[in-house]
Amino acid sequence: SEMCIRDRAKYHIPGTPLFIRAGQFKEPLDHEQLAASRFFPAIDRTLIADVFANAEGFVKGASVIFDQGNSFRAEAAFTGGMKNVNTTFQQFPTPGILADWGAAARAEYKAFGNWKDYDQITAYGVKHDSLVFGAGADYTEAGHTDTLTHVGDVQYQTASGLAVYAAYLGRYTARSTVAKGAYTYDPTARLQVSWALGRHWEPYGRYEYIHFDGREFAARTQTNVQVITAGVNYYLYGLSAKLSL
Repeated sequence: SEMCIRDRAKYHIPGTPLFIRAGQFKEPLDHEQLAASRFFPAIDRTLIADVFANAEGFVKGASVIFDQGNSFRAEAAFTGGMKNVNTTFQQFPTPGILADWGAAARAEYKAFGNWKDYDQITAYGVKHDSLVFGAGADYTEAGHTDTLTHVGDVQYQTASGLAVYAAYLGRYTARSTVAKGAYTYDPTARLQVSWALGRHWEPYGRYEYIHFDGREFAARTQTNVQVITAGVNYYLYGLSAKLSL
């Protein structure tokens, strides 16, 4: 994975529900990508997040956040493009420069529960039930290649320790230099269930499905990918220290 230098500033516009953020920050796209990895039941992020949502998801740019502290919040950002972080301000296609520019936005609706609990994928330590729906999109332009990645996700957590997370992510890519109107579309799905039992034990299971568009590869290439992850955590000191198998 890539180490990213995080340097950002956030300013609240007085008397409004608006905030302005600039620098290097997590892109407002995918819930799994936005959550810190220490709040995961699994040891690592999904393959889908790594391939399609830039893993840790850092971008450079500026964004506007709408947050009144109630059940709805949203963010829109203008960025240097997905995966185009820790770079100079030279233009694409300079080596190491992966995009010309990008834009991203995400909105979330909380049916019930606390936003603080939603920041973690596990339900360990959650005191109230919660249900949150989210949707996000990223548009990145790199030369003659345009990519639109879009996400819809839902997370349900209970005070008894049950957590269910599901997400659909699709990636549309248009490559005008390959052939006139050439495009591909890659759909994916994720489902994760975990259950924190008391103060220490937490079994979990996760399923991922990816269908790569066959036009991206040579004929007869296997384009369907399935990933199954299962394990159990033993919490030594809450979310600060645990053993994971």
